[in-house]
Amino acid sequence: MKNIFRGLKKYSTSPEKIVKCTIFLASMNEWGAINLAYIEALGSHRPARSALGASGLTLNSKVQIKCILIR
Repeated sequence: MKNIFRGLKKYSTSPEKIVKCTIFLASMNEWGAINLAYIEALGSHRPARSALGASGLTLNSKVQIKCILIR
């Protein structure tokens, strides 16, 4: 989430503009931890989200998150 927030800041926008996130997990066993991190990072803002297990994530990462924002 810190990487996402850095990108938002770089392009002069904010987390409140996020309307949907798709979370890709190398292992669905990580869902509890990522769910907690997601909730803590976004506070009371609750964009729509979906999550799925995926193999072959970029750079062998455990988690990738794609966000859609409004202008």
